[in-house]
Amino acid sequence: MDTEVIALSEVQDYAGALHRGDVQAVAMPLDETPFFDQTDLVIAALSNRSAPGYSLLVRRESYDPSQVLKIRKGGIIYTDSLLFTALLKEIRPDTECSMTELGSDLKPDAFCVPENKVYALTETADFEKIVLNPFEFPPRAGSGVMAIVCMRDDMETRRQLREVHQGDISVCTNVERSIVKGNEKYREYTGAYCERDSNGYYHACAVFASDTGIHRARASSSTHAGLAAELANKIYG
Repeated sequence: MDTEVIALSEVQDYAGALHRGDVQAVAMPLDETPFFDQTDLVIAALSNRSAPGYSLLVRRESYDPSQVLKIRKGGIIYTDSLLFTALLKEIRPDTECSMTELGSDLKPDAFCVPENKVYALTETADFEKIVLNPFEFPPRAGSGVMAIVCMRDDMETRRQLREVHQGDISVCTNVERSIVKGNEKYREYTGAYCERDSNGYYHACAVFASDTGIHRARASSSTHAGLAAELANKIYG
């Protein structure tokens, strides 16, 4: 595609940029992308998926192989997610989880961050890295995938974007996003992950951290049809 890339600041209104014609398409993380039903915006393409889950980076001086998750007793864990705060506290109630912004005076014993954000931490050689299985620690729906958004009636841009759209990825992320879609108010407390194996079977899981506890569900099927509804019913009740 013949394109020019423009960096939009975090505070810049991407929808306004599209409506004004400043840009024809905007790329953003799918796990942060709204549901555009009955609007004039649409997700026209998805990227390949990379690093969908979270990792723990444990400081060497705080690393304790005798403990669950290898973090010393009473350690402080930085996390950027309300969901992962709940998941980590369930497993390690002795630890303290903080969502204080990176770069503050806080010096946590471990960082729990999306795998694709590990690069943002400096001096990673001073840490032991523990990759969290996305089936045990489901990330936000659509994690690890970039969505390309454009105007719904911009058929030329949509035609061009079809050439780069990853259809196989969209089948799995559609399952994940469909779990959350009917319960969007719980989006920050819900994780979902789906993948297709080499035999064509779909394996999906979901987790919801509510006031009454952690609700988990997992299912496998030869078809993706009905997977989202099954998991949503189990975790939301």
